[in-house]
Order: sequence, then structure tokens, then C-alpha cells
Amino acid sequence: MNLERLITTRSLVQQSPSVEEIRSRAELVDPEPVKFFYGETYDEKGNPIDSLKYYLFIANLSDALRQEGFSTDPSILIADTAACRNVGERQHRYYMELGESRANFVKQVNERYGTELRVVKMSDYVNSPAFTVTRSEVMELCLVD
Repeated sequence: MNLERLITTRSLVQQSPSVEEIRSRAELVDPEPVKFFYGETYDEKGNPIDSLKYYLFIANLSDALRQEGFSTDPSILIADTAACRNVGERQHRYYMELGESRANFVKQVNERYGTELRVVKMSDYVNSPAFTVTRSEVMELCLVD
């Protein structure tokens, strides 16, 4: 699907930047990839079917820009550590397992629909050296008088 058609599909998109704005933003970062991101928490009820529309929209938007010659990086963030904030300490392990299950679900969507979505778990990201160093730097700046 091309970019114009995707963005103007009213039953799918209610509000967005113009096609020209999207291209302009892509040109700003070129040759670096345009990063698309969708993050979600979850609960014990299972994988909701409406998540598919978000995954597939991100994948289609990425494909549309790739067809125009831009490099893209579409990612889905599974907010496992954030989901644990909503439950008691004794349920953390269970909710981390649910996060792994949700990540596997997105990987299955990748395989089935060829979406090329990058799956990122929040726990992996917030514990990465790059993030922890940056977080420390920001915290130091915040504590400066």
C-alpha cells in the first residue's frame, strides 16, 4: 500500500501529519532509518485481536516509506516491566512470563504476515548499558543545583 492511500484511509486513520510532512521528517533523518514505535502493556486476559491493527499499521507505514526509498525501523515495545508496576510483587514473575508470551505473539505475527517488526521488551531495553548510562547522565543533570 502506498503512503497516500494508507494515510487517507479514513476507516483506519482519523488524524495524522500530511504525507508531505511524513516525507519531510523521513528526509530529515535520511540516511538513518525512520523509526516507528508502538508500545503496549498487557494483562492476563491474553492477546487481544485489536493489537493486530496496530502491528499491521506500523508494518504498512514502514513498507510504504521503504517503497519510497527510505530506510525504516519499525518496532513493537512490549512493556513488561511497566505491566509489573500494576500488580503485586508476588505476581511479577508471572507477568514477566506473560510479557515473553506477548513478545512471542508479535514474532508469530512477523512470521505469518512478513511484517519485519522488531520486537523489544522493555526489560531488555531499560537494562541495556546504553540506556543505563544515559539515565545516569540525565539523573546527574537533574540533581545539579
